[in-house]
This record gives sequence, structure tokens and C-alpha cells, in this order.
Amino acid sequence: MRKSIPVAAVPPMPTPTLVNLSSLIDDAKCFELVRQHRWPDGVRCPRCDGAKIARDGRDDTQPHRQRYRCAACGTRFDDLTALSWPGITSRCASGCCASTSWA
Repeated sequence: MRKSIPVAAVPPMPTPTLVNLSSLIDDAKCFELVRQHRWPDGVRCPRCDGAKIARDGRDDTQPHRQRYRCAACGTRFDDLTALSWPGITSRCASGCCASTSWA
């Protein structure tokens, strides 16, 4: 007879955030989704984690990709700088990210 594992001992699986993939076809919507998931509480500097951030133009080849400058350390970065999310599989046709999970 097999011993069963108590339910409390098994950690629950995280619920993935559902993303409407058809909305990622549009570059503006795609980058907006990246911003919402990357910085739910506002843009932060990837170098010093500073919150005093100024918009600093847009990417030359991807006009919906916002650039930023940190007032605390002077670092320039954009929507995809130092991005490392589990589940990122490739770049989509819009030039943004395609993902299977936004965990």
C-alpha cells in the first residue's frame, strides 16, 4: 500500500497570468504589457533600483520602446534592458517579447 503525501506538504502551483497573445501583435500594446509586468509599481532603475526616473526618448528602430534615465546614478536603460523573465521564448513579429508565462 502506498503512503499518500499530506496535501499541506505539497506547495501549490503558481497561477500564471494570462496574456491575450493577439494583443501583442501591435507594438505599442506589446511594450505597454512589458512595462506593466516588469514595473507594476512604477519604473525602477535596473542598476541602483532608484525610483526617480525620467523618460529619455525612444529607440531608433522600435519607436514604442521607451528609453529612461535614472536621476540617482545616471544609468540609461529601456523597456527591455537587463530583462530576464522565465518563460521568454522568442521575439514576436512586433519586435517585442513572446512568452508562455509571465511569472
